[in-house]
Amino acid sequence: TSGGIEELEKRLRGRGTENEDKIQKRLKTSARELAFLKAQPEFFDHVLVNDDLAKAEEELKDVFVKWFPNVEKYVKASL
Repeated sequence: TSGGIEELEKRLRGRGTENEDKIQKRLKTSARELAFLKAQPEFFDHVLVNDDLAKAEEELKDVFVKWFPNVEKYVKASL
């Protein structure tokens, strides 16, 4: 999440769908993943931040078309 671990915790608690153990597990996992990303940013070809669904969807489509030019006709058909 673009707001960091604090924002993730706020979102998870706000949903009210997971117990405390699961929330803590997800927070620890996310902290490890974000630390890895910070330490090795070149590992990933692209990092998609899903803080705005419409923006993330468009960005994902653009990345797919860049990586797989043949999917452009399918992406355009879904618009």
